[in-house]
Amino acid sequence: MTEEVKENKRLEDLRKKHSELWEALSALREDQAERLLDSFSKQIRKAEADGNRQVRNEADGEPGIGHTLRSPWFYVSLFIGLSLPVAAYIAFIYMSLSLE
Repeated sequence: MTEEVKENKRLEDLRKKHSELWEALSALREDQAERLLDSFSKQIRKAEADGNRQVRNEADGEPGIGHTLRSPWFYVSLFIGLSLPVAAYIAFIYMSLSLE
């Protein structure tokens, strides 16, 4: 029962936002309003496509290589993984030369 109340409240909020958006678009010039509506439509189509892709990837059980390459942590780990052996080699050479 409380879920229905929450859902009805959410739908009511969405309708309110929709009416506010429509009023704001109505106040603009026709070409500006059309450009904004086209932009909103593109964003909605992109969000739907991304949502469908995410649902497919979640169903497969893996997020995919694209998600991994877009993550900054992949590049942080790559940098650390490459710099640690180089730093160890330089430290070894420096210590060897300093001991002689």
